Amino acid sequence: MQSKLDAALAWAARGFRVFPVQANSRDPLAGSNWTAEATTDPARIRALWTDPFSNSVHDYNVACLADGLAIHDIDVKHGKPGLQTYEALGGKFDTLTVKSPSGGYHLYYTHENAGQSPLGPGLDVRGVNGYVLAPGSTIDGVPYQVVHDVPVLPCPPHLRAVIREPRKT
Repeated sequence: MQSKLDAALAWAARGFRVFPVQANSRDPLAGSNWTAEATTDPARIRALWTDPFSNSVHDYNVACLADGLAIHDIDVKHGKPGLQTYEALGGKFDTLTVKSPSGGYHLYYTHENAGQSPLGPGLDVRGVNGYVLAPGSTIDGVPYQVVHDVPVLPCPPHLRAVIREPRKT
């Protein structure tokens, strides 16, 4: 099994900007500026995951910044109907797909201007300034896993039409 540092490096090699989050968690590190820290640079990733004093590697989970993407987050835990909602919208499993520890899915699509938005019960989109955990991360010992390893496709027009633009800050 690869280390979480190796997982971060592998996900970055695919072109995804990554940053560390707390071990066994979906929460960013306290005090981090994760939107600015997210990177594909291997040297920077090694520095983020390595303790500068002991040179030991932290067990941080790997997060993927969703800027430039519309990551469809299908939630099925506690009986949520995310899969049914996604299918009712005409969604398909035709792009890079990751299975979460709770049995849900993250479907990666390109989309330059996707905001964070719910699309229906159990279905959300992560976009500009959002993130999801990437493969190699674990929650309670259960890993995130790539289940459909294909190129990231553009967001289909019928799904693009229901995604909000990012909020103005």
